[in-house]
Amino acid sequence: MTPPEKSFDKLLEHYVFSVAAKFIGLANQETQTELIKLISSVDTASTPGESTCEQPLLMPIEQLEKQWQQVLTKPVNLKSVHDQWLIALTRQQIKSHEVRIAHLELAIIITEQSFQRVQCNIPNEPSRSRLLNYYEVALKRYQQHLATAQTRKFLTLNQLPQR
Repeated sequence: MTPPEKSFDKLLEHYVFSVAAKFIGLANQETQTELIKLISSVDTASTPGESTCEQPLLMPIEQLEKQWQQVLTKPVNLKSVHDQWLIALTRQQIKSHEVRIAHLELAIIITEQSFQRVQCNIPNEPSRSRLLNYYEVALKRYQQHLATAQTRKFLTLNQLPQR
């Protein structure tokens, strides 16, 4: 194996182990088993000639395997996993509400500017009153949608556990 390939393999192996070590406790029993199989396949992918050079890597691998075995013997707290999923989902909803609120605020500003332009620049009465009425209705609609979005964001924020 050429040196760049060897260093890439070491980087990949290190990455796989660090990710697995970080997330093994969050996975369900079946996923944990699959992760162990994956790590075993990564570990056995090295050639026999490399084993003497990579002896220092075996110790962390064995320690990691022991940690996994300890984690696997503990039952998975499904409520905790479910709660974490709900918190993440709630945060996504809050971000979605924030984006909607920002868009509605921008629409209100643009509509108000258009309303002002019509008032200042269109002297013809029939066209002017129709446009002003259109912008008034649109402005009220945007304000109603904004109030609804702000309420939904507030309600969603209240669903997050207090820390």
